[in-house]
Parts: sequence; C-alpha cells; structure tokens
Amino acid sequence: MKTLSASENMLKVVFSDDYDFVIPRYQRPYAWTQEHALELFDDLYEHFQATRNLGDAEKLPYFLGSVVLIKNENASLAEVIDGQQRLTTLTILFAAMRDQARDADLRADFQALYQSKAQKLKKIAAKPRLKLRECDQAFFNERVQATDDFSAIQTLISAELKTESQKRIYENSLALLSRVQRLLSTDEELGEFGEFILNRCFLAVVSTPTQESAFRVFSILNNRGLDLLPCDVLKSEIIGRLDVKSQEKYANAWERFERSLGRKTFNELFGHILSIYYPNRTQGKLLELFRNRLLKDVATPEATRRFFDDVLSPCAEYFRDLKRGTLRTVDGSNAVLSPLSTILNALSQVEFSDWVPVALAFLLRVREQQPAASDVERFFGKLERLTSYLYLCSKDVKKRGERFANILKDLQEIDDAWQESLELSPTEQREFLETLDGPVYELPTPNRRRFLLLRLDAFIAETGAVYDVKRATVEHVLPQKSTSEYWRKRWSEEERSTWLHRVGNLVPLSGRKNSKAQNFDFPKKRDAYFLNDNKTTPYALTAQLLGETDWTPAIVEARQKRLLAAFAKHWELDGCDILQEKVVSGVSDDANSQLAAQNFRFEFWSRFSAKLLAATDLKSTQTPSGDRSFEVRLGASGVALSARCRFLQKEFELRLYLTSGKKALYIPTFETNRATLENLAGRPLDFAPTAPGKDQVIVLKTFDFEPSDAANVETVLEQLTKATAAFRQTLRPLVAEQAANTKNISVWTLEQHYPHYATQRELFEYFREELLRRFPDIKQVINKFYVSYRMTKSVVDVEIQKQKLKLAVNLTFDETFDPDNVCFNITDKGHLGSGDVSVYIRDRADVPKALRVVEQSYRKNS
Repeated sequence: MKTLSASENMLKVVFSDDYDFVIPRYQRPYAWTQEHALELFDDLYEHFQATRNLGDAEKLPYFLGSVVLIKNENASLAEVIDGQQRLTTLTILFAAMRDQARDADLRADFQALYQSKAQKLKKIAAKPRLKLRECDQAFFNERVQATDDFSAIQTLISAELKTESQKRIYENSLALLSRVQRLLSTDEELGEFGEFILNRCFLAVVSTPTQESAFRVFSILNNRGLDLLPCDVLKSEIIGRLDVKSQEKYANAWERFERSLGRKTFNELFGHILSIYYPNRTQGKLLELFRNRLLKDVATPEATRRFFDDVLSPCAEYFRDLKRGTLRTVDGSNAVLSPLSTILNALSQVEFSDWVPVALAFLLRVREQQPAASDVERFFGKLERLTSYLYLCSKDVKKRGERFANILKDLQEIDDAWQESLELSPTEQREFLETLDGPVYELPTPNRRRFLLLRLDAFIAETGAVYDVKRATVEHVLPQKSTSEYWRKRWSEEERSTWLHRVGNLVPLSGRKNSKAQNFDFPKKRDAYFLNDNKTTPYALTAQLLGETDWTPAIVEARQKRLLAAFAKHWELDGCDILQEKVVSGVSDDANSQLAAQNFRFEFWSRFSAKLLAATDLKSTQTPSGDRSFEVRLGASGVALSARCRFLQKEFELRLYLTSGKKALYIPTFETNRATLENLAGRPLDFAPTAPGKDQVIVLKTFDFEPSDAANVETVLEQLTKATAAFRQTLRPLVAEQAANTKNISVWTLEQHYPHYATQRELFEYFREELLRRFPDIKQVINKFYVSYRMTKSVVDVEIQKQKLKLAVNLTFDETFDPDNVCFNITDKGHLGSGDVSVYIRDRADVPKALRVVEQSYRKNS
C-alpha cells in the first residue's frame, strides 16, 4: 500500500465523486475573511480574462496551491488536514455562480460541483462533497449546499450566526454573490468562467493513509509561509499525538479557547507559555522554538494530556481574565478580585507584554495552593510596580528580558525566592523617583506619559476605576505657548523651563477640548477646559484644580511634592523625603501654608471616617472626582444620606442627597418635618427642588478648618459623628413612611417617573417605534428606573439618561456578534436591567446598530 501520493488535479476531478471531503473536529475553523475570498476570485478572474482569447496551446494552467489529505488509495473519504479554506471558499463561489445562472442545465452543472447527484434507482440521496466541522456543517449545508436559493443568505440576521466560521461564511457569501452578479451577468460568461475553473485550474493533492504522515507533510508545507498561524500548526501536532478517543475532547477544548481569546490572542499565548519554561530563550520563530523545546518534553500521549490539562487549559483561562481585567480567585470560589481591575487595566496599557509570562507562571504555581485573595493582589501589585519602573524608565528589551527571566526561574523553584526578585533595589527605587520627578511630559512616547498620569490619578482617587485610555490626553496647566499678561506676570522663563513638563503642571483630560482654551488665563481655563461637558471631571487630579484660584510656581512646587509622595506611597519607593526636600526648596510661606491646611483636612477626614464607620451603618463610597463620602440607602425609593468631604475650598460639608429618580416625592415629607430636621442640623434647611436631572442637596453643616484648630478637633469630631448618626436615625421612619405611600402607585408613566424623558422623548419614541415595528410581539413594561422590553425573558432594558439612551441587552458579552463595534462589556459591573452588554444611543443614526444587537437577544430570549 502506498504511504504517500501527490498529483496535480484539475478542479473538475477534485470536485467529483473521487473525493468525499471531511474537515476533522480538531481542525481550526473556517477563517478566511472577505479580503481572502475576493482575492481568490479576483486572481481567478484576472487570469481568466488574460487568457480568454488565446488558443488552447497558449493557455497556461493556474495553480491554486495544495491540499493535504488522510485518504486511502481506493476510497473517496478524505480528511482534510490542509486546504479547508480554499475548498470552502470555492464551494461558496460555485453556489453563487449556480444562483446567478438562468439555464436549468447550467445550474445543475454548478450544483453538481459541491453536491453529488441523487441516484433514485440505487436509493442514494444527494450529499455535500465537503463537510465542515460538526458545529458548522448543518448551517453550511442548509444555507449554501442544499438550498435552491443561495441568495437568501442575504436575509440572515446576526443572531443566527452561532460561530466565527458561520460569520465568515455569511460575509464571504455576500461578497462573492456581489462579485458574480457584477462581473458574470450572463449564462455565457458564467459558463466560460466555470469551464476555465474546472479545466485550467489545478490543486496539488497530497494523500497519505496515516494521520502521522499527513501531519508531517502539513507541517513541512506550512513552514513555507502559507496562511496559518503557528497555533494552527501546533494544534495539528498536539492533537495529533493523542489517541482518536481523546482527540474530540481536546479539539473541542481547543476551539473553545480560540473562540474565547480570538485566534491571534490564542497564538500569542503560546509564546508566553514558552517563556515560562524557557525564560532565557533566544529570539526565533515561535513554531520552531515550541517544537524543538517544549513539544520534545511532551512526546507521549499521556504527557500531551498533562500539558493540555495542567498548562494550556489553565493558562488560556488566566490569559483571558488578564486581558479582560477581571481576574478570578484560584481558590475554587470563582469570585472576581475587584481590587485587581485597576492594576490589570494599567498593565494592559504598557507597550510590551513581557510581564504576562510572569503572571501566568505565578498563577500556575499557586493554583493548587488556594492562596488568599490578598496574596494574589499583593503579587500583582509588586508586578505592576516593577513593570511600571521598566516602562517609565525606558528599559530596553534586553534589560526587561533579563529581569523577568530571573523571576520566572525563581518561580520554578520550591522556595519563595521569587518574592525577592520582584522587588526594586534601593538604586532602582531612587532611579524611579528621579524619573517621576523629572520632565515626564518628554518621556519617549505619548503612551508613557498618559500611563503615568492615569496611574497617579488612580492613586489620588483611591478607587478601583478603570479608565477609558483611548479618550485620555495629558495637558499642561501652565500652557506650553502663551504670551498673555496673566502668565508673564506669574512665571519667569527660568520657572517655566523648570516646571512646564513636570507632573505638578500636568493633568489628564477626557474627550476633545477646545484648543483655543489652552492658553486662557488660569481662572477662565479652569472653568472652560478642565470640566467635562459642564460637569465635574472624572479625574481626581483634574478635579483638584477646580478649587484653585491661581496657578503660580509656588502652587506647582507644592503640588509636585504631594504627587511625588503619592507615587512613593503606592509604589512603595524609599528615598522620597530626600527628593521632596529638593522639590520644595524655596517654596513660599504661602504655598507651605496652603499645603499644611490641605494636609490637615485630609487627616481630619480620615479620623472622621473611622468614627463614622464605627458608630453607624454608613458605607464607604467615592465620587468619580475623587471626593470621599459615606452613604447608606434609606429606602428602595432612592434616598441616601451622604457625608461628603469637599476640598474645593477650606471646608467640610455634611450633606443629604436625594437621588434624581424620586426626589420630588420626598419634598412634601421633609417640609412637614422641617422643624425636627432643622433642630438636628442646627441651621435652616433648603428643600426646594433643583433643576431636572440634578440631585437634591441639603447642606446640614459646614465647617471651616485651619491647622490652628487642632486643639478642638476631638470635640468637633464627636459632635459631627453624633449629628450624622442622629439625622440618619430620624430620617429612617420618614423615608419608610413615604416609601410605603409610593408602593400604592401600581402603574408608572414615563412622564411621571423619568426626569430626562422630556429632553430625550423624541429619540426614545423613535427607538421604541423601530423596536416594535421589527418585533411587534414584544411587550413594554415601565419599571421604576428603566423601561423593559420582554418576551419570555427580558430582551432589552432602556435607561433614559440626560444625553443618551443606555441599553442593557440580555446577552453575555462573549456570545454577542458586534460588527458595528457598539457594545460595552458590563459583566460584573453594577447596572440597571438584565444582561452583560450595554449599547448607547445618542441620536437616530445609532438606532439601527443598536437594533442589530437587540435582535440577537430577541432570538435568544423569545
């Protein structure tokens, strides 16, 4: 029996009864894009046109490449190891040409290329000549191979496309249908082009009866630059080592990783895994290194299974979490480690990924130990500090490689030497601090200075915020170029040169700003430039400026000292005191006085916070601008008592907030009990409703502190804590009474309940009309805080906001098909409505895109 055969076959032979093609389960999915499919068509068509008028002797054949098959010599069954992309695309092309043909015989000839003819006398049914993987074949057969109306595929909706392959089949079908309809409009043209493809186009068919030799040929061919990624070749080699019974199980797992990560990201993972086990590997092609090193160590089927179960599978899960910024515990509880979100988000913004193998190696090491969440968070905090040092101090790839390689080696040891290798030496800490104290705006790339400012903002705000990095910019407070009298009076050229590009003069901004405002005088620039759409900026660093009335060298020096101290605190850097002395040398008495006053207020707030938490059931929260506050919901109807410390001026305020949703219902209740509440507050209270969309604010007490007041701090703290607790206790029965009254309202209306309905009415009504026109059987339910559209389950929930409609779509983020790139992942984030997908509608143009996503939820939840 032959072990290998190779021949050049015309396509009329390839697409005949001689071959019954099957794509094994372990193969990668059909992945050609429209670009690949149209490139194949255009190459064929150009060669056809160039040789169309030549004699037969002059017409050169067109070579389409090779296919590698597992096939016995006298059998038609052929498992496709290489060639799936071309065979599938050619099948789609034949279906498109059949659909365009008008002559019945011509249509039958084209159909016979991708579907064998039924033989009634032999009781043999028609069957497809190419069978894709099981998860895609039913779709491919129904929509392409067995249909009498291939063009009907254009009416598909995205929710019906369950896999990446089906999406590619759908997209390529549309593309090839369009090309065929434009260039091959007559039966004569179709017939000529079809004859050319069948008789002048060739494939090199390599057949072998054994899987082992087929994989060997496949690997040799694909080392020569064909269209596979290294992970595709590795899939064949790794899965091919297993027994047939195990192949299906592990092929399914492999495909799950591919779908979860995406093929390119999954391919990237193999490089990280290689680094874990060979930290000092030299540069080279991933495929060659993986084969020659790691695969040699897993040569047996049992070793291959262990590699898959103990290395590849957990690394794929961890890598997905690292990419998402939602790492889960490794103790089996599967809980999200929320404090890590900011750190992982920061690491993902670094312009190199050398840190990833270290993270994966650590998680692999501790996965059986079930470490405490604090230990995992501590490790990633250290890793982020080291990575930030290497990044911001612009260490080259060699230096980074050596540093991370030492950690990877230590992680493979039994002891805990790796903990020490994660630390920064005193010399490195000093270098880091000097870099942070320097002209950071001139760091080698804009991404570095943006990274630095956003990390600093997170340190100042002390939140778990994840920033929209793409919208963030780094801006100067003192402008880079300005000739106005305001700036010339306050800044000498020497002072400008010293402080212009240092962190004390920089702030993060989001979105586009009016470039003309960059050079305004500070008070005007503060109001016009450092607010976000007339609202408080989302950045704590920028919010600090809203309380300043001037911008002088002394103020910037004092700010530089505070911010450098924040870096030193959060990145645990020694030697900051020495640098601070250098930074603030010569600072004016006025600046030192301002700094002392602010430090005093921060200290006061910390002590008050501790007392308040101990005495009440208030919970610690934080505003987007960085203000610390403590609040508790007093009822389901939306009233919260908030003790908030504001640093815009030298003041401390104790406030009552009524959330915008239900504030109007409570005003009469508070008016009735005005005397009691004002007695507790010790001052008159204003209960007048604010503008639509604004929270109702009642200022209870305002205190103005200076450092000289320190002797009375304890007394004030006690009074303030008692007043807060008493006010909160008095409010509880009032809120309960009003909440009971509101329960009698059984039917809510949009006008009654949604404060922004008036401003967004036209857009909401348009969305609702389009939704109900497309899905007339859907039901509208008006809830207290959002409008729900339901079938058997919720399909989409609409929150009417001041500047947009915010949709919560009842889908998981991973299963959502989002060709318009409009979806946001709200998995594990608090939100109104059901599902893990959010879509914003800001104008009518957004509605069709949103409905394409909603349609998927409608199909799923009907």
